[in-house]
Amino acid sequence: MIRATPLSGPPLLVEPRPLVGPRPLAAPRPLVDPLLLVGADQQHIVTRAQLRGLGVPSGTIAHRLRPGGPWQRVLPRVICLQTGRLTAHQRLRAALAYAGPKGRPAPEAGEVLLTGAAVLADAGLPSAGHPADLAEVDVLIPGQRRVADRGFVRIHRAGGAMPGGFERDDGLWSTSVARALADLAPRERADGAGSARSAPRPSSGGTANSVSCSTSCSPGRTPARCPGWPGWWRS
Repeated sequence: MIRATPLSGPPLLVEPRPLVGPRPLAAPRPLVDPLLLVGADQQHIVTRAQLRGLGVPSGTIAHRLRPGGPWQRVLPRVICLQTGRLTAHQRLRAALAYAGPKGRPAPEAGEVLLTGAAVLADAGLPSAGHPADLAEVDVLIPGQRRVADRGFVRIHRAGGAMPGGFERDDGLWSTSVARALADLAPRERADGAGSARSAPRPSSGGTANSVSCSTSCSPGRTPARCPGWPGWWRS
């Protein structure tokens, strides 16, 4: 107690105010909008695990995926942070995200690879069509992984070790043209001769030429400019 002397009358006892320090800063609010978190380099394609790792609550994810909401579910565990039709690049990125290990935000570099028609179309083969017109996306994964075809994604399993891939200009990982042909042929034969996209057939000496192609081509090189290209793909 502090004794205070008034101008008149007896002294008063005044209760001192407790010392108050600076007000503690409030905990920062979690940034929920993942558009600012994942960046434009992912083309708004993310996995559920990535969103959860960034602090987005499960309830928020479910609310934004509701009918009429601002997000859309593309594939199991894969979400597009936009509505409307996906671009060709978004489809490729979504296919790689779906084929990646479950529970991980994203596959590591070269862990899953684009293969098949997506690679051939990007290389400019006329019979493969334009990349934007592909109905399916072929993805190569390690042989021990358990991932099934789903939606527009066709899964191919490596018989042994995963081949060395390369990063394309758009940031996606891909096999070589030679490997894409090798992965595509068995699936096309299994689909039957009536498939709209016929399987590549090697000409005489195709085995030797295919080895030459796989060793002499630089990653992503257009087959028309490849010295080892055996002329497999015909309209």
